[in-house]
Amino acid sequence: KDNSKKKISTTKTSKAALIHGYLALKEATNSMEEADAAIKILKDETEWRQNYATHFLKHVKICAEAEPRDALKMASGGLQYLHTTFQFIRNGQAYSLSTPMSEIPKDPRRDLKSREINNDESTSHKNNNKRSWRDRGHQELQLRIPMGNNKYLKDKSLEERLQYWSKVGIIEDSAADALRFSIKFINAGKDDGRKEDLKKNYQGEEEEEDHKYTSWQAKKDSHAFVVLGAGAAIGPTKQLLLLGATVVAVDLNNKPKMWENLISFARKTPGKLIVPERGMMMTTSAHEGGGESYHDRRQKSYARYGANLLTDIPEIAHWLVGGQRIR
Repeated sequence: KDNSKKKISTTKTSKAALIHGYLALKEATNSMEEADAAIKILKDETEWRQNYATHFLKHVKICAEAEPRDALKMASGGLQYLHTTFQFIRNGQAYSLSTPMSEIPKDPRRDLKSREINNDESTSHKNNNKRSWRDRGHQELQLRIPMGNNKYLKDKSLEERLQYWSKVGIIEDSAADALRFSIKFINAGKDDGRKEDLKKNYQGEEEEEDHKYTSWQAKKDSHAFVVLGAGAAIGPTKQLLLLGATVVAVDLNNKPKMWENLISFARKTPGKLIVPERGMMMTTSAHEGGGESYHDRRQKSYARYGANLLTDIPEIAHWLVGGQRIR
């Protein structure tokens, strides 16, 4: 805290996080003149809000040039400082983020339960749970990467870019291979006859590629993706749902329009959306609610979804770990 202003100083906190990263690197390497120089520049910086980006870029550069093991220690040093310094306040009591969530008193009004949203087709098809996502009419699905100005990389242009990115080191070879496999997986989903394509590895290792395919399917069916900020336009939520994945979506409550759009989208995909719902809601009496329009009642129903990552940390943690089978 900045005692003169009685509030948390983000400048001091940010500087200290970077400094603790450098100190961890110094301890790992026993000597690091560049880190000493960076620490001095940080401490002497008087225009932090205008120049903070320069210091973070410097931090990343030093981290990237260090040995991988030392870079991890550098990152861990800064994160450990933040973990022990940041505070969660409830009922006037401050708790360090390193405090186990089970020790922070939970507010019954904030308790969360799960609401699952599945494909609308599940109500109109018998034994629908036996049908794969490839059978659900999503023939338009394709893997593409946005490049700005409504332009996308896909098909041949994407493959050419993957080769270039891999060659110059923008992405690792394993990342390029994973994207290629995803393209093959999606294409196989459009035509069961093309599933055989997945059995032919780039090096001709047929058995290994078939194992990749079955392993991917098994993981998709048994794992869930927890997306914090699930309603973000640039987030992965919609793409994961289109691929048939289970998505546990966390975003702000009291955003009924966002939740309505996301839930409506999920119902048109082969995926499963799991959202947090308030376990205790303030209800309106029949007399009080009599004059409400259908639109108002609908918006209220969506307003009960969501949770706040700043104020509902214990409840979200309990919901994810104790209330969901997330591996």
